[in-house]
Amino acid sequence: MPTCQQCGYKWGWMEAFFKMFTFKKKLRCSSCDSSQYVSKKTRMLLSLFIFTSL
Repeated sequence: MPTCQQCGYKWGWMEAFFKMFTFKKKLRCSSCDSSQYVSKKTRMLLSLFIFTSL
């Protein structure tokens, strides 16, 4: 489960999943509005998921 580095807010699975489809390198925390960045590993896994679902 993704966790905000600033405030410790744990994003729900559905919230994190939809935020990753924005194709932006940084995301905003819903709780404290700080910038969060998606790791390279997560981007790779997401691309594999999209590729295999075609």
